[in-house]
Amino acid sequence: MQILIEESEYERFKAHARRQGKTLAEWVRQALRDNAQRLPASPAQDKLGILHLAAQQGFPAPDIDQMNDEVVRGYLSGVYQDKH
Repeated sequence: MQILIEESEYERFKAHARRQGKTLAEWVRQALRDNAQRLPASPAQDKLGILHLAAQQGFPAPDIDQMNDEVVRGYLSGVYQDKH
Protein backbone atom coordinates (compact mmCIF):
# COMPACT_ATOMS: atom_id res chain seq x y z
CA MET A 1 0.00 0.00 0.00
CA GLN A 2 1.19 3.47 -0.77
CA ILE A 3 -0.26 6.60 0.78
CA LEU A 4 0.69 10.04 -0.45
CA ILE A 5 0.72 12.73 2.24
CA GLU A 6 2.18 16.17 2.68
CA GLU A 7 5.73 16.37 3.98
CA SER A 8 4.54 18.25 7.07
CA GLU A 9 2.07 15.47 7.87
CA TYR A 10 4.76 12.85 7.35
CA GLU A 11 7.05 14.59 9.83
CA ARG A 12 4.23 15.06 12.36
CA PHE A 13 3.16 11.40 12.12
CA LYS A 14 6.75 10.23 12.36
CA ALA A 15 7.20 12.32 15.53
CA HIS A 16 4.03 10.79 17.05
CA ALA A 17 5.32 7.31 16.27
CA ARG A 18 8.75 8.06 17.72
CA ARG A 19 7.22 9.36 20.98
CA GLN A 20 5.32 6.07 21.28
CA GLY A 21 8.42 4.03 20.55
CA LYS A 22 7.02 2.70 17.27
CA THR A 23 8.05 2.75 13.66
CA LEU A 24 5.94 4.95 11.44
CA ALA A 25 4.55 1.86 9.67
CA GLU A 26 3.56 0.30 13.01
CA TRP A 27 1.99 3.59 14.16
CA VAL A 28 -0.04 3.88 10.92
CA ARG A 29 -1.26 0.27 11.14
CA GLN A 30 -2.39 0.85 14.73
CA ALA A 31 -4.13 4.11 13.80
CA LEU A 32 -6.01 2.32 11.02
CA ARG A 33 -7.03 -0.51 13.35
CA ASP A 34 -8.19 1.93 16.04
CA ASN A 35 -10.27 3.85 13.52
CA ALA A 36 -11.76 0.66 12.04
CA GLN A 37 -12.91 -0.50 15.50
CA ARG A 38 -15.00 2.65 15.87
CA LEU A 39 -16.82 2.03 12.60
CA PRO A 40 -20.02 0.00 12.50
CA ALA A 41 -19.73 -3.42 10.92
CA SER A 42 -22.30 -2.40 8.31
CA PRO A 43 -24.52 0.58 7.44
CA ALA A 44 -27.53 -1.39 8.64
CA GLN A 45 -25.95 -1.94 12.06
CA ASP A 46 -25.12 1.76 12.23
CA LYS A 47 -28.76 2.68 11.55
CA LEU A 48 -30.02 0.09 14.04
CA GLY A 49 -27.68 1.45 16.68
CA ILE A 50 -28.96 4.97 16.15
CA LEU A 51 -32.57 3.81 16.28
CA HIS A 52 -31.88 1.84 19.45
CA LEU A 53 -30.33 4.91 21.08
CA ALA A 54 -33.21 7.13 19.98
CA ALA A 55 -35.79 4.66 21.28
CA GLN A 56 -34.24 4.87 24.75
CA GLN A 57 -34.79 8.63 24.90
CA GLY A 58 -37.86 10.29 26.32
CA PHE A 59 -38.33 13.01 23.74
CA PRO A 60 -41.74 14.64 23.80
CA ALA A 61 -43.45 14.44 20.43
CA PRO A 62 -46.76 15.71 19.14
CA ASP A 63 -49.25 13.42 17.46
CA ILE A 64 -48.61 12.42 13.85
CA ASP A 65 -51.08 14.92 12.37
CA GLN A 66 -49.38 17.84 14.08
CA MET A 67 -45.94 16.58 12.99
CA ASN A 68 -47.10 16.25 9.39
CA ASP A 69 -48.57 19.77 9.50
CA GLU A 70 -45.26 21.15 10.80
CA VAL A 71 -43.30 19.38 8.05
CA VAL A 72 -45.61 20.72 5.35
CA ARG A 73 -45.37 24.26 6.78
CA GLY A 74 -41.59 23.93 6.77
CA TYR A 75 -41.53 22.91 3.11
CA LEU A 76 -43.95 25.67 2.14
CA SER A 77 -41.91 28.28 4.02
CA GLY A 78 -38.76 27.39 2.09
CA VAL A 79 -36.87 26.02 5.08
CA TYR A 80 -36.10 22.82 3.18
CA GLN A 81 -35.06 24.37 -0.13
CA ASP A 82 -32.24 22.59 -1.93
CA LYS A 83 -29.06 24.64 -1.51
CA HIS A 84 -27.29 23.19 -4.58
